[in-house]
Amino acid sequence: MNWTRGLLRLWMVATASWITVVVISTDFVAKVSDPTGYYTTNNRFRLDQAKEAGYSEQEISEYLTRQALTDFLRTGLLPPVGALVLGIGAAWVWRGFKQRSE
Repeated sequence: MNWTRGLLRLWMVATASWITVVVISTDFVAKVSDPTGYYTTNNRFRLDQAKEAGYSEQEISEYLTRQALTDFLRTGLLPPVGALVLGIGAAWVWRGFKQRSE
């Protein structure tokens, strides 16, 4: 039995599932396709205040798109990468307990 290959495959399936759940639950497609409409509809962003501050519609849209991508990277990719790093660290520690056969 190859534990390394099996755990890597398990991580890949769990990561794909996690990213799918994050994309669906955070409504990522709507945030990126129409960021101004999404954020103003959900009252998370005051468009009138941004326009009064002198920002153009395009600058606001670019900012909100960057915000959506940052949120996705934080919630969608950080946990799987953290799990991978922890798994690699645990494997390294586990290999340290094995006796060398020379």
